[in-house]
Amino acid sequence: MNFDNYPDNQIIYNSDRLVLNAKKDNVFLIANKDVSISTGGDLHVDTNEVVVNAKSITFGLGNDLEPIAKADSVVSVINNLMSSIATFCSSLSTATGQGVGVVSLVTINAAATKLLSEITQQTNDLNNIKSTISFTN
Repeated sequence: MNFDNYPDNQIIYNSDRLVLNAKKDNVFLIANKDVSISTGGDLHVDTNEVVVNAKSITFGLGNDLEPIAKADSVVSVINNLMSSIATFCSSLSTATGQGVGVVSLVTINAAATKLLSEITQQTNDLNNIKSTISFTN
């Protein structure tokens, strides 16, 4: 960052290390425009909870950004889909054919029963995709 060309008053602290320590209360960084934090290494925030109250939050740069899904909503949609597939499989697992006598559709019955079992396991696993740390609304 180039601070030399700023036409108004400014304070620049330049040292090998800076520590801001508020012994009894808060530290406030307030700006009329932006607050920028830049580092040549990592940025660490150590706290009990981080609250970001903003109209928009963007993680990353570029044109290939995607919206973040809400886990409860994703789980609900997938549960509904799994339930529909399970209902379909249950119907197929007992399907019979008509012709000369009643013919069991063994291959379809077995496949539907196997898929129904897999769907049950995957449905049980859905809650594991939810973050226990990051939340959004």
